[in-house]
Formats: sequence, structure tokens, C-alpha cells
Amino acid sequence: MAIKRKRATISSTAQVLYARLRKDYLLRQRPLSVDFRKLAEWVRLGDQFTHLIHPYPAKLLPHIANFFVHALIAQNAKSKVLDPFCGTGTVALEASLAGAVPYIADVNPLALLIAKVGDLRGKSICIDITGFMRHAIVFLFAKLKACGVDKLIALYSEPDAYLKQERTLFSTATSGTVRSVRGMHGTHDPNRMDFLIIGVGYDHRLIGEVANSKDSAVSYPVFAFPSLSPDMYQQSVMRAADCGELTISNTWLVNRRFAPANDPFATAQVLSTILGDIDRMHPGSNIYLSPLSTKAQTLGFGLFWLLEGRSRGAVTMLMPECVSYARETSTGFRRLWEYTVELQ
Repeated sequence: MAIKRKRATISSTAQVLYARLRKDYLLRQRPLSVDFRKLAEWVRLGDQFTHLIHPYPAKLLPHIANFFVHALIAQNAKSKVLDPFCGTGTVALEASLAGAVPYIADVNPLALLIAKVGDLRGKSICIDITGFMRHAIVFLFAKLKACGVDKLIALYSEPDAYLKQERTLFSTATSGTVRSVRGMHGTHDPNRMDFLIIGVGYDHRLIGEVANSKDSAVSYPVFAFPSLSPDMYQQSVMRAADCGELTISNTWLVNRRFAPANDPFATAQVLSTILGDIDRMHPGSNIYLSPLSTKAQTLGFGLFWLLEGRSRGAVTMLMPECVSYARETSTGFRRLWEYTVELQ
């Protein structure tokens, strides 16, 4: 019922805004300049479901699809939306979330494959997480469990080296906002202590943004060690040092933990140990997880939240909003890792 009420509220707002735009256009008789990010302000970067599951040229902004779907369709099961050039299914996804039935077509078979990801029950699933963004990894595996998937294979391609060593940038710009990943937010007690567990990677800006968003929290940095190659651990330490006072504080040094860069299961175990230590000293504390290291460790953070953190309560997956990413960050191909992931 709550979901239906939210849909109705969004649709009512979109219909009013659309009517104003249409009236303005008819009066002026010339094209209108519209910022759909501001117009459809109810669409958040953290709420994009599978919109970011795969890169695709000239993707439609989700805000545009969301706005017109809610503004123009009737909110009932008989509503149908046709997108004959669907790409990766932005319109189809927004139509489906709005309660309509989408119909799609595209000349590109890859686009259709991505858009038609549907009922996964009874299917063998293998996902290469190498090119996924971190927030998409943690959300995707939680979503797969919610869809009834109990077991799947995850692949991770290990690079020979990062292009600019410790100066490699993976995200090129952020919105400056740190928020929880959709559906992965715990209920926190403002009267209890905050603890922030960070997977330390190469981007000191992201570490700094997350730490500043929880500046009163006690930090537990988790470094990738053993690292993917002998020099990568030193490089990550050097890069993290650029965060400033946080990384030279006594708390940061005393609370350091280590997990293998290429082992999600060992990472999840390290997080479980940290949580156990915190709960023994400060039961019921607020826990924030921020995976900013390798994709394999990010998977470990996601599995920990899914299989332990969620049931414990007061555990939130926290990520900075990245708005653009570097296209090339590594060179070579060293090893391919295969993980059998059980979501039970």
C-alpha cells in the first residue's frame, strides 16, 4: 500500500508539472529548456536500480523516463508503454516500477539482453563484477537474493597494474553527497555510538567524503593485504595518507584491519570479527560500511551486510555519489578469479 501511495503522489506531481510545461510551450510556441534532474527531483542517484548495471552509449537520463512515464500513463495494470529503441531498458524499467507493462525492441542484441533480465529463478547465473561500480555490486547481490536467487558464480579479472599507480583515479567527479545504498539502510539510535568501517582503496577523496559525513564516528580502516601485487598495498597506504588528519590519528592506526584484496569471503569474515569486537564493547552501536577498495572486497562487504549485518540491525551501507568515472584505469590481465557465492 505504501508503494502504491508513493506512486500516486509522484504521478500527481508529474502530471501537474507536465501540464505546466505543455501550457508554457503552447503559449511560447518554441522549444523549452528543461533540467530534468531538477524537475524530477524525486529521482535520486542511489535509486537507479539496474540503470547502472552496464555501460551503454547515449543512455537516456532516468529522470526523463521517470517523469514522462508518471505524467502520461494511467496508474493501473492495463497501462502499456512501448519503446521501439529501448537501448538498455531505461524506459522499460521506469514503466515497470510505475506499475505499467513495458514492451521493448532494439536492433542491438546486447541492449535487448540487458533490458530483458527478468525472472532468474531456476537459472544458472554467472556475473563478471570487474566493470561494475561498487554501489551496483552491493545492491545487485541483495536484489538477486530478494528475487529468490540462492547461488551464483561471480568473476573478477585482476589487472597487472593500475595506470598511474597510487595516483590512479577511478571516479573523476562526485556530487559531494554521501548516502546509503537503496534498501541497505539500518535503523540507527542517535543516542548510541557510531562506527565507520571503510574498505581503503586508491581514492583519498572518496575516503575523505565518507569520513567527513560521519565525523563523530570511530573509524575502522580495512586495507587490502595481501594486495593484488606487491606494490599495490603501499600505493593504497600512500594515497589514503592524502586524506589528512584522519589517517594519522591514533584511532586509524590502532583500528587498522587487513583482508585479502581478491577474497570476498575473507573480507566478510574480517568485517564479522570487527562487528563482534564492537558489540562486545558497545552493544547496539550504529554501524556504517563503506567499501572503497577492490571489487572483490566490495562483494565481501555486500555479502557481510546481506548475511549478517541486515539481521543484526543498525548496519548501513554508505557510499559517496560518484557522477563520472575514468574509462581506463588499469593495464594487462593477471588472473581471473571465480567465486561461488551462496546467498542463503
